[in-house]
Amino acid sequence: MKNVRTILLFASTIMCGINAQEICPIENLSVLGGDGQNIISWDEPANPFLVTFMVAITTDSWPTEMFWDLVNNGSGAVIASTSPGDLTTAGELYTLEYDIEHGNYTFTIYDTFGDGITSSGGFVLYIDGTAISSYEGGTEPYTELEVVFDTQGRWYGA
Repeated sequence: MKNVRTILLFASTIMCGINAQEICPIENLSVLGGDGQNIISWDEPANPFLVTFMVAITTDSWPTEMFWDLVNNGSGAVIASTSPGDLTTAGELYTLEYDIEHGNYTFTIYDTFGDGITSSGGFVLYIDGTAISSYEGGTEPYTELEVVFDTQGRWYGA
């Protein structure tokens, strides 16, 4: 009878917890029973309200001309950025990762000279390891180039 109550309690918790799964999901759930008690254990996952944004930039022959920022379109807050001169080595791959909240964002890359990234460079943007946008240098000159994306709807555009 105790086992039946435990199973019913556990089933009720799971059924009521379907909505809670969105708020606080769990991973690797296990139940160990015996001696009149059941031990439930689980691992807490990474924050479900965050995604990992990564920018991978390969600099061209004039790396100090390029810089970028990431802006949350909802709040207008600059979430991450570099300044002119931060990228210093020509032909170098710079990879930067940030945990960001779900939302709508604009990534803008700038070139102070106005010729854009030349043919030897480029960049790729990732959300949770999936490439969402890429740019191969030499495609078009620009002073600034924007990529708008939404982490929840998984839509991306330039």
